[in-house]
Parts: sequence; structure tokens; C-alpha cells
Amino acid sequence: MSPHPPSESYDPRSDDATAAAMPEGSNAGSLQHLAMLLKEGSEEEKRFAAASLERRALNGEDFGDEDIINAGALQPLVLLLKEGTDDAKSHAALVLGRFAANSEQLNVAVVDAGALPQLALMLKEGTIGTKVSAAWALGMLMESATDADRTQIFNLGVLQPLVQLLKENMLLDDAAECPAGCAASALALLAYNSKQRATEIWNSGVLQPLVTLLKEGPVRFKEKAAFALWNVADGIDRRCVQIVRAGALQPLVAFLLETTNESKAHAIIALGKLASNSEQRSAQIFNAGVLQPLAMILKEGSEEEKMRSAFVLSVLASNTHLIAAKALDAGVLQPLVTLLEKGADEAKKNAAQALGNLACDNEEWGARTFAAGALNPLVTLLQEGSVGAQEKAAFALGNIASNNDQHCEQIVRAGALQPLVALLKEGSENAKKAATAAIANLASKSEQRSTLLVNSGVIPPLITLMKEGSDAAKMRAVNALGSLAAYSEERRARIFNAGTLQSLVALLKEGSEGTKSGAAFLLASLSSESEERSAGIIGAGALQPLATLLIEGGDDARTCVAFTLRNLLEANSEQRSAQIFNAGFLQPLVKLLKEGPDVAKQDAAFALWSLTVNSKERSVQVVNSGALRPLVALLNHGSEEAKAIALRALRNLASVNANLRTRIVKAGLPVAMLKDELPAADAAAAADAAAAELLAEEEASKVRAP
Repeated sequence: MSPHPPSESYDPRSDDATAAAMPEGSNAGSLQHLAMLLKEGSEEEKRFAAASLERRALNGEDFGDEDIINAGALQPLVLLLKEGTDDAKSHAALVLGRFAANSEQLNVAVVDAGALPQLALMLKEGTIGTKVSAAWALGMLMESATDADRTQIFNLGVLQPLVQLLKENMLLDDAAECPAGCAASALALLAYNSKQRATEIWNSGVLQPLVTLLKEGPVRFKEKAAFALWNVADGIDRRCVQIVRAGALQPLVAFLLETTNESKAHAIIALGKLASNSEQRSAQIFNAGVLQPLAMILKEGSEEEKMRSAFVLSVLASNTHLIAAKALDAGVLQPLVTLLEKGADEAKKNAAQALGNLACDNEEWGARTFAAGALNPLVTLLQEGSVGAQEKAAFALGNIASNNDQHCEQIVRAGALQPLVALLKEGSENAKKAATAAIANLASKSEQRSTLLVNSGVIPPLITLMKEGSDAAKMRAVNALGSLAAYSEERRARIFNAGTLQSLVALLKEGSEGTKSGAAFLLASLSSESEERSAGIIGAGALQPLATLLIEGGDDARTCVAFTLRNLLEANSEQRSAQIFNAGFLQPLVKLLKEGPDVAKQDAAFALWSLTVNSKERSVQVVNSGALRPLVALLNHGSEEAKAIALRALRNLASVNANLRTRIVKAGLPVAMLKDELPAADAAAAADAAAAELLAEEEASKVRAP
């Protein structure tokens, strides 16, 4: 974005007088003649020539790169920066800045002509007018300059003069001439893409003057303040915090509502940068009222502003759930879908990401998104978009598919399966991750969709990703494979026979918690209904890392481990029960029985029952570990299946000896419940009989004592 020039400081009437004084036939308006005046004219003629070139460039006249260079105008303009009057210096700086902004070739030519040191000197030692012109020209030069050129400018000592201009000359003369605005733009470009320069600029004390310019400066220069703020912040969290504390949020949001022709893109970018990776700042930006202006810009802004606004919405939605419900009311959905259909590739990518984030764990957003016509454009983007756009389309489809069977069916009917599988095979690393997550959601709880995916060739690339991808990719791959394996013995066999075991055990040992949980989920599926696979899992060394995960993992991971143990113990093998018991599962299973999710409690009870069958020693250890009361609690409050499992476990323990039977009754189980013919549902009815029988048993025990 080009900085605005300061207001012109010459009197056009004096130029007319000078032009009138030119000899007849001198072709005073031609580029060649003006270049000649710059080289050989009087001081006033040089000033006139520089002013004429600047004014004609301002009016949009295109001299042609080669014509400017061949006319020999650049070198005398640079010399004028050094030797001309203050007015001439200003015009020379402005015209050089305009030439540099026109093309990369002219930019290089201006730098090669030696303009940078002279502009830096003007910035340090000139009048306020020449300083502003120099700051503006340097900003124009830096727009298309290389990083080496920016470093050269920085090393010429321009930082302090620019900061001084920013601090001390906030609103000089009028709104057309704002030294602080020109300085802010130059500082932003100096900071761009350089951590070192951004740090030095930040440490020079620019924050408060930039926020002041944002609050109180002319409208046309507020954008420059926003531009500088996000560049000097450089994505560093500490700086973002300080920017918010300095009061930048409200004026940034207010600027989005200004009726102005100025671009609002940098203000939008600044808000996105401040929101990134911070729930707190995202909530603050939301509370500052950003939704309405973003919705307005999505409907009426420039293409760049729309693209940037979609990105900010995606960032806010990823960091705070506050925005989803309000965003529907603000009317952002239809403009996002329109952007998805008709925008440039980057705009489509941002719109897809915003829709995906807004639909995360929000079925209403998913339904409204499809109702608004987003499905087909998302599938088209999945097929034809850039690498980044394909990733975001897969991401959005995956989130909308999550836990919603109707949405999954719509996605399949729209033809998304083949492009998702193609992305899984040939996409970028991030695209593969997004495609895998979508595939896992589509496969979940659907035999039909799982079959369609397998027929599309999804298993081999998923296994490759599980073995060779990043940790995040591996996590998504094992989750997808687990979903596919859950409904088909044939698919379980294919996945198992593809040599997945060692990789899964390695993931259990070394992956992130999410990856470990996914690996346990896949192992649970593979261990189902197959003694051969169960033996292979144990033989591959899975027990110890599963035990560790049961101790250290979160609820999802522990639930998957409990399910795996249940499957491994289904064979009712004494050898396997001993192996699992000796691997250290007892205490974490009892803890899961006490505190875990309901489905995990049920599987933990099944595992404990299986471990105690035909083993008095293990039965005693289970009782001593504190399993009785949580088993009784499950019997009283669990599902019908959980109650049946808990009762089976308690009856098995009671069969060991009278001591265990007494302890079970004291833990709250009615004695009548220990009879095999009494179903779990009758537990409450048997409570009185239990109490009476327990008292009678205790009295009899006292009589028998010596």
C-alpha cells in the first residue's frame, strides 16, 4: 500500500511564469527537455523541472521506464536532493518516490543512482517539509525494494529521525500534510519481514505515538498507523498484549466504520494479527464490536478488504465460541458463501476457513452453511483450488460433517469422496491432515460410507500417513483407520495385515496424547473378534504403553485403552489375564471405574471381572484395591449393560470366599443380589433383605468365635 504524498509546497503560478519565460520551440513540457533543465538549467529551472515531473506523475502520466532512464533524469534529480533549494529537494524527492513506485526497474535505477543516502540526509538535517518528503519517498522506495535495500536504508540511520517525526509533528499544518503518517508508513515498511528491524523499531518507543495517530490522526493516515502496528508487533505475543493495553482496539474497530475511500485492509490485518493465538484478545476484539463492521465490509468492501475480513473471522472463530451465534445474527454467512463462490483463490481459502471454524462443534452453523449454498463451492474448491484452498475446503467439510449423519450424506452425494482421497494421496502435508480428519468424520458410525471410502482406495494412503506423516497427520490417520475398522472384519484384517502393529506401538510410546489416544482407538478396533490379532497386539509389546496411557492419558485416551483391554480379555484366557494383570493395569482400572466417563466405567468393570475369573489371588487384589464401592455404584446407577457387568463382577468376587462376600455386602450390595437368579434391576428391592441377612451373618460369626 503506497503512502500518500504530503501536500504540494510549490506555487503553480511560479511554474507557469517560468514556463512562459522558456525560449520558443524549447518543447518545455517534454521529458527530454525537463531532463535537460535538471542537468543544465538555472536553480529555478531545475526546481520547475522537478515540480513539473512530480505534478505530471501525480496526474498519472506514464513516461515509460526506459524513456525516464534514457533521458538521464535520475542522476540530476538525485543531485538536486543534495544541492537544490529546500523546495527543489522536496519536489525531487517526491518525483523519485513516484518513479520508484511505478516499477521494479525504476526502483532499482533510483537506488543505483544514489538516492538513498541523500534521502536519509534530508530526513536527518532538512526542514520539516523536506523531512516529510524524504520520509514519503523512502516509503515509496521500500514498497518494492528488496530486503537488502530496506536493510541499507535502515543502516543509514533513519530510525531516530523517523521516530522523531512520528512523535513531534503529529498534525502539522493540515490533514493533507501529516509527518506522523509518512513516518508511520516508512517505519512499517522498514519493519516488514525483519524480526531484527521490527525489534529495534519497537524498542525506539513507537507504540504510543502510533496509537495516538490511530485515534486522532487524519483518516487517511490512520491506515498507516495500523500498518505500522501490525508490522512492528511481528506476531510477538508480548507486543500484542501491549498494543491492546495501549488502547488500540477501539480505534481500529472504529476505523472500519469510517466513511472513507481509504483502504481498511491494514486495520483488518492488525485485528487479525492481534487475535491470533489468543482467546483473551479474540474475546476483547469481539467485545469491541468488530462483527458489524466486518459483516459490512464482507458485503460492500473491496476484494482485498473482503478477503482480509474473512481471515479475521476465521481467527476469531478459532479462538472463541462467543462469535458463532452472533455472527449469524450479524449476517456474515451469505457474504462468506458469495466470497467462496466468486472470490479470488485467497479469498475463497479464507472464506472456507472461516466457515469451517464457525461450524466447529456447532451443528446449526453447519446446517445453515449448506442451506446457504456452500456445499458445491466447497467441493469445487476441493477439486480445483490452490493447495492452500484445497486444505481449507477439506477442513470446512470435515468440521461440518462432525457428528452429523445428515451432513455426511450430503457431502458424499455432492461428490467429495474422490477429491478427498486424491488430496490424501497427493496433497500437501496440511491438506492431507485436513482430508484425513474429514474422512474420519465421514466414516464414523456408517458402514455404507466406510465401504465407499475403502472402495475409493483410502486405506493405503492412510497407512502411509500413519507411518510417515507428522505427529498431527499420524493422529488423524489412526483416527480415520479406527473409524473404518470399527464396522468390518474384512477392513480390520486388511489394516492389520498391512504391517501396522509396530507403528501403532511406537505411537503409543512416543506420540502426542491425541496420537496415543488414536492409536489406542485403532488397537481397540483391531483387537475386536480376533484372537490372532489380539495375540499379535500383545506380542508387539503394546501392554506396557497402554498401561502408561491408562495412568497418564485424558478421558478419551483412557476410554480407548479400556475398550482395547475388554477386547483383549474377551477370549477368557488365563495366560492373557495374567499378562495384563502383571502389566500394571489394576490401579488405573479401579480409578477409571471411580472417575471415568460412563462408557469407560463399563469397560473397566468388564476388564476387572475378566481378570478375576478363575483367580482367587487376583480377586483378592481387586477387592483390596478399592473396586467394590465403585462396582456397587455402577450397579445402582449405570446403564442396563453396565449394571449386568458390575453384578457379574461382584458375584464372581463373592464366590471366592465368605470374607470377600461379607466385604461386598458391606460395600452396599444386597445379599439377595448375590443369587444368580436375581437380575440387576432388582437391586433396590433387595436392600432390606440384605441388611437383615448381613446382621444375621455377623451374629452367627460371633457365636462361632472361641
